[in-house]
Amino acid sequence: MNLIFDLDGTLVDSAPGIMVALEHALEKSDVAASHVLTSDLIGPPLREMLLKILGSSADLKVLELIEGEFKRFYDEKGVLLTRKFPGIDEMLGALSKKQFNLFIATNKRSRPTLILLEHLCWINFFKKIYSLDTISPPANNKTILLESIITTNELDKMKTIYIGDRLEDARAASNCGIKFLYASWGGYENDENTKIFNILNLPSDIEKHLH
Repeated sequence: MNLIFDLDGTLVDSAPGIMVALEHALEKSDVAASHVLTSDLIGPPLREMLLKILGSSADLKVLELIEGEFKRFYDEKGVLLTRKFPGIDEMLGALSKKQFNLFIATNKRSRPTLILLEHLCWINFFKKIYSLDTISPPANNKTILLESIITTNELDKMKTIYIGDRLEDARAASNCGIKFLYASWGGYENDENTKIFNILNLPSDIEKHLH
């Protein structure tokens, strides 16, 4: 069985580090946000997140300045403020012992992703780790990323599951023709549509779906 995991909101609570890094980047760039900074912003790629905060008409040079400040601070300090969700250590350990193929597919850039996984001592649980910028050219969305993972690793779609916490994740899995499991413990997605998914209330619930 091949299990592909989203990262932010699924395995970890990245809100503390991202919020601090956003506040730092905006302050250093002397830019005021037009959107209240809340954890609901977390999930999409950095540029998309900044466009929500600043508005779609934001100046490109301003966006690039803020992006640069965010990346510098986040990669050095912010990412280390990330918290793992309860039960994830045990779940990854159990799945690894059963020799399932575990992957990461995340919108987070590859550099902080690897820093974080090393920091949490999770790096050896995963066969391969993919961010949007891992593949060339960089993926624009999760659907492209998942398709690349499936194709590159010659995964059987009938034996592949994506675990995530957002509608974006569910749509990507559907577009790729693979099963989706909704990790509800992150609490970031508040949408009636999530009720139609296979809902995981606890990380250990994943094993109930591995038939």
